[in-house]
Amino acid sequence: MSATSPSRLLRFAEVKHRTGLSRTSLFRAIRAGHFPAPIALSLGERSRCVAWPESSVDAWIASRIKVATPEPIAPARRSRSGRRKSPTAGET
Repeated sequence: MSATSPSRLLRFAEVKHRTGLSRTSLFRAIRAGHFPAPIALSLGERSRCVAWPESSVDAWIASRIKVATPEPIAPARRSRSGRRKSPTAGET
């Protein structure tokens, strides 16, 4: 998406679908500051029509993937006898 075009807005059902979170989990994460808050689309004190910028939802998903991706593990070395040998402390 180019810098001049606005981000698409995602309604609740789409955000739920993309994240896999339930309604309760989604709003708990928002309250805890772990998920971006929605923006109000309608005017008034108690706006019920809300949406999320697609870019903020995508950024949250990317951050969850980065946190969940394990560091690569060094393969076990083979000793002279041909048996596998686990890496020693301090060796990667």
